[in-house]
Amino acid sequence: MEKTHMIASHPDTEPDWLAAASLDDWYANILCLGEIVPQQNLNLACLALAEYRRKYDPFARLILAGRQSDAGYSQELREFAYSLDLGGHVLMTDASDAKQRVALYLTADVALDTGLVANAESRRDAELYRVPLVSASASNTPGKLAEAIHRLMAG
Repeated sequence: MEKTHMIASHPDTEPDWLAAASLDDWYANILCLGEIVPQQNLNLACLALAEYRRKYDPFARLILAGRQSDAGYSQELREFAYSLDLGGHVLMTDASDAKQRVALYLTADVALDTGLVANAESRRDAELYRVPLVSASASNTPGKLAEAIHRLMAG
């Protein structure tokens, strides 16, 4: 299925292909878009990537795109990724404007939203975490969790 250039919140936005140029290399891109904060449970995304790489695709990478408002948490997450031997396979980027986000969605193979798993502290938080899935759906990027995350949650 061909991806469209429409994103739910920015239907007429052309992608900034320079923002995602290094990601268009045939490696699987798993995208988590949203603020990089503990409530997003991005550690689960790292665990899922480690499992996915071990079982299916050793070249897959995780793209964490969003505002990094907590430098300590961002550093913790980097260290956690390195402890899983993910090193350069977990990328953090700001993706502050709509053109960058559109390009990332169109480059992504899977949109992963670990913010839905747990810790939504309020109804408003839970609704905000769903926004990236709506946008991913509009761009025809699959909004499903990888088998690896299902196993992590079950076990």
